[in-house]
Amino acid sequence: MPPKNPRVTIRDALKNLEESNFRDFCDELAKPEGKPRIWPSDVEKKSRTEVMKVLVSRCSSGAVDRAITTLRDIGCNDEADELGEMDLHSCHSSQRCATRIFPAQTWARPLITTLCMDKLKHRLLPVAPNSKRTKLKHKSIKNRVALLITNNTFTELKNRPGAEKDEENMKELLSTLGYEVVKHTNLTAKKMENALDDFSKHPKLKETDSVFVVISSHGKLGAVLGVNHKPDEPDELKVDDIHDKLNVKSCPALVNKPKIIIIQACRGKETGSALVEADDVAVREIDEDVLRYTHKEKDFIALLSSTPHTVSYRHSLRGSFLIRFTVDVFEANLLKDHIEDLFRKVMKRFEEGKELPDCRQMATKDRCTLTHHFFLFPGDLKQ
Repeated sequence: MPPKNPRVTIRDALKNLEESNFRDFCDELAKPEGKPRIWPSDVEKKSRTEVMKVLVSRCSSGAVDRAITTLRDIGCNDEADELGEMDLHSCHSSQRCATRIFPAQTWARPLITTLCMDKLKHRLLPVAPNSKRTKLKHKSIKNRVALLITNNTFTELKNRPGAEKDEENMKELLSTLGYEVVKHTNLTAKKMENALDDFSKHPKLKETDSVFVVISSHGKLGAVLGVNHKPDEPDELKVDDIHDKLNVKSCPALVNKPKIIIIQACRGKETGSALVEADDVAVREIDEDVLRYTHKEKDFIALLSSTPHTVSYRHSLRGSFLIRFTVDVFEANLLKDHIEDLFRKVMKRFEEGKELPDCRQMATKDRCTLTHHFFLFPGDLKQ
């Protein structure tokens, strides 16, 4: 008799568990010391079908082995044996097609993005002739580039434990999306400005379809703080300057290309909570012989971690909620949603407030001047 596929095997094993054993199983899975990490919100108060889907989605990252061990720990050896006989081959078959798989995270499911263009196009809706999507080609995706700046160690302000997790997870996300990541850590405002200057001259910008700029630091309304910031000696990079470095005047190579900016930093001063810490300081190519006017600032969209005058929250071990929610949303929806809808779904996670029961934070879309829908993996890619 051929072995059953993972979905059927896991479903049957969970179905055979008594209710008390099933709840013990979910509680053990959610413990943070287990590897691969399974986030509590994935299994707590979930049905057997929902837990089965989580285990199937993480089959190739070791979740089934974790489930088998957990079942034995709670004395359910028959169900553990049943999982042990499972055919894991189908968990790995998608990797034949250049699948990029995130390593196990400490706070989220692994991100699985299949970059096989034949399969990708079949998973997307066909593009209508008059569609307002940004049209891309393989060459532009191969030349994607992103800037990632993370400040976690400061001379006078509080350090930002957990920011290194943001850096790790965002780098992995951008790499999976095909972006070469230019990474900087612990910069003063002047060095952040220099990094933006250098990035605006990156040789790949001429061919890329888009850029990401992600900055994580302490902040205040209208500015990101450098590592040497002091109350009497400001070390500040204005958010306006970030946009100015990438606009048509400073960076003509990015004309008509989406420029996606994500900033994890406070925009005001309010108290945090016991659970978390608050960052609470406050033209494709322009012809040389043709002169024409174009919009100085166009095709931008920014996602800021909070509304004006309010703080942003960050878990000291797992990183900020903004980066965590962004990775989760991109994981689940990047093949079907454009960037504005992705950001809207990140905001929805803040609205629901399940992971922040004792505090409130609302991410904010800012300065959106996109005139077309930008899909990170659009359906009109040409072979």
